[in-house]
Amino acid sequence: MDQFLKSYCWDNLDSTYVASLLAGDGATINAQLARLANRGDWLALHALLRSLNREALIGDLPVLVSYWHGKLALATDSPQTARRWLAFAVAESPDHVQAWIDLALADRLAGEWLSAAESLRCALRLHPNNVQVRVELARVSLATGDAPLAL
Repeated sequence: MDQFLKSYCWDNLDSTYVASLLAGDGATINAQLARLANRGDWLALHALLRSLNREALIGDLPVLVSYWHGKLALATDSPQTARRWLAFAVAESPDHVQAWIDLALADRLAGEWLSAAESLRCALRLHPNNVQVRVELARVSLATGDAPLAL
C-alpha cells in the first residue's frame, strides 16, 4: 500500500484506498498517517490529509486530521500554520499529550515562548513523569527568564 501512495500525486489519491482507511477505526488511520510521517513522505501525508478533510465530520477524525496537519506543518517549517491546527486539536482533545508537546514546539518556533511554556505545563499535568516535557519546559523557562521553574 505504501508504494501505491507514492505513485499518486496529491490531487489523485485513490478514493478506494481512502474509503478502505475510513472503514477502519481512528487507530488504523492514525497508524497510516504516522507511517507516512516517520518515512518523511510529506507529499503522501498531505494527499491523505486532503482526502480525509472531506470526511472529517465524523467521529474522532476532526482531531486526528487537525493533529496530523499540525505535524505536517511543523515538518515543513510552517510553525504559524502548525499552531492553528494543533490549537484546534488540543481544544477538542485536551488529553492528547503529544498534541500539547507539538503545540509547544510550534509556539517556540514561532517565538511565542509564553504560549510554549503554557502548552508544556498542560502536557506535564497530563504526564508528570515525561522527561521530554520536563527538559523542554526547563529550556523554555530559561528563555523566558523564569530560572526557578527551569530548575
